[in-house]
Amino acid sequence: MRLKLLTLCMALCSLCLNATSQSVPDYVPTDGLVAWWPLDGDAVDASAANEVGELNGVNEAENRFNEPNTALQFEGEVSFVNLGLENLLSLSEDDTLSIAFWAMAEGGGAPITKYQNSGYGSSWFVEYGTTYGYRFWGDGTSGTPSSANWSSQCPNDPSGWAHVVVVFNGGSGVLWLNGEFICESNFPVSSLPQEQPVLLGRSNCPTEENCNQFSGKLDDLGFWTRALTEEEILGLYNAEPPIPGCTDSTACNFDSEATSDDGSCIPSGCMETEACNYNALAECEGEECDYSCCPGPGCCGEGMFWDYELEQCQIFETCQEDLNGDGGIGINDLMQLLSSFGTMCEDSEPETGEFTCGDPMNYQGYDYATVQIGEQCWFAENCRYLLDVSPPSLGFEDDSLAHAYVYGYEGSLVGEAVSTENYALHGVLYNQLAAETWDVCPTGWHVPFDSNIPQQGDFEELKLSLPADAIGTALKASSTGVPPWDGSNSSGFNAIPSGTRSLYWDGEFSWLDITAFYWSQSDCSRRLDTNDENLALMGLGAAWGLSVRCIKD
Repeated sequence: MRLKLLTLCMALCSLCLNATSQSVPDYVPTDGLVAWWPLDGDAVDASAANEVGELNGVNEAENRFNEPNTALQFEGEVSFVNLGLENLLSLSEDDTLSIAFWAMAEGGGAPITKYQNSGYGSSWFVEYGTTYGYRFWGDGTSGTPSSANWSSQCPNDPSGWAHVVVVFNGGSGVLWLNGEFICESNFPVSSLPQEQPVLLGRSNCPTEENCNQFSGKLDDLGFWTRALTEEEILGLYNAEPPIPGCTDSTACNFDSEATSDDGSCIPSGCMETEACNYNALAECEGEECDYSCCPGPGCCGEGMFWDYELEQCQIFETCQEDLNGDGGIGINDLMQLLSSFGTMCEDSEPETGEFTCGDPMNYQGYDYATVQIGEQCWFAENCRYLLDVSPPSLGFEDDSLAHAYVYGYEGSLVGEAVSTENYALHGVLYNQLAAETWDVCPTGWHVPFDSNIPQQGDFEELKLSLPADAIGTALKASSTGVPPWDGSNSSGFNAIPSGTRSLYWDGEFSWLDITAFYWSQSDCSRRLDTNDENLALMGLGAAWGLSVRCIKD
């Protein structure tokens, strides 16, 4: 159930992100991009900066492709947009700034400015005049051509929609119009603080009188902290109209011709409810269903299924009508049924088998061998619980996350890890957090407690039940075991040399076929070595990957 809830939450988060985010079109250069406003009836920045401007008396309008509600209409005195950015886009002699936008002027004025008419330093000013076209200023008008001189130095007479690009670079500026270079001109910069906001439709005046109000439409505005190249400017000018549709290639209704996502994507995914990657939001088959996770379907053998409520494997009960168990339903099954026809059924309590140590302990579809040693009941093999798997390099330095490893496996797919020979022989290596917080042991069992005080803790009690001079021999597997070791296994504990995921060599696997390590719940661990009779107490760091043996409560 937890796996399915996690999958559903991830799918919902992805859907929410897709529904609320905008994206910058592919033709817009992203290197040095400060912000990109599509101006689709609002002032919401589509770049990662997510700047949002304030609209004042501005209306939605058609863009250059005659698409409704995809540009902004300015009506002179009553209309402007405050984009903020008071502490951005200022200019010095060392700064470079590119501005690109579409405009359809219906009267003179300033389509875009970061300019203070009095009292403060001014950054820049882009203006449209009916007699001289588009023009830029620097710090005031001193040092830049007058409107009369501009007509001869930078002649431009746009009609209808025009694509305007201005590149400021130190003390000069360059004007491009509709993909063509127009001119380069002086551009003095201010030494005063430039903390005025960026405005669309007017300049920043102490009063609203004579604020260079602009009449017309604006669309697709962007700023870059570098000079756009000619190729990039032509790319912005020649951009085709967007084709709305679903642009997610994994969606049910993916449109290969769409260039602008319209939010209509219908999610695809695995629709099999028993799969590890079941997607509750999917409306068509997409990602291939995965049944390899364990805990999950990957724990279950042939003829079994994973019960998400019980969190364990269950046996399929098929062909219940085959009463005589011959593999088919025939006349003999009918005769058997008729022979008991009319018989009263007696109430019976379901059989409940009581666990006896030495019996297999089924946990998540796997039967663990158990052994009685003194007054204790232990797993006679290493734990195999694998909620997630990490490569050995992950968690090399303690990252306060739970990690588990399978000796020799370098990947991160549970399904692959559980199919390895080392998983079948040696189980899982856990860091301390995983050993203590994951459900490594079934209900009624626990990871051993331990102590550095003699005769206290589960491992100390285990030692008291074994011959003092041959503890290692009694615990370790014999030479005929699988895998073999140098013990007698007289205790039935069947310790095997499963090695560790160590902190040496940037977190490599080591000591397979030489040493066994076991976690406890008390910042301690235990070690068995080849040619050694000790069950040694260790103080390894929490990031080591060690085996776990469960002990019954």
